[in-house]
Amino acid sequence: MTSKTLELIKCAAIRLTDGAVYTGRFHGDALQKADKDHARISASRYRRLFEDSEDGFMTNKGRFVSREEAYEIAVRSRQMTPDSYADAVQDLWGEKPQGVGELGAVAFGNARIERR
Repeated sequence: MTSKTLELIKCAAIRLTDGAVYTGRFHGDALQKADKDHARISASRYRRLFEDSEDGFMTNKGRFVSREEAYEIAVRSRQMTPDSYADAVQDLWGEKPQGVGELGAVAFGNARIERR
């Protein structure tokens, strides 16, 4: 890929506090992958990894970017329109995730942090 290649949003991602990045079609998918990989660690280590994790996106250039930067990239590359922020997932992937209301309400704080 050359530097002249247009940067595009490739997928949703989360970055754990240790720098590990998990990706998925939606943020909930990425969170499930991370959770599965860390199912057997202690609750305190799990808490340290997930409490201050970041939601973001991966680009086709391999960069993890914030939601805000992803929005700018997606608008600039015409993956979505500036006025479609609320429907960004549908604009990017052509569909909304199942249970979007529930997924949006799930935060790292209540995913598995309470585990002992």
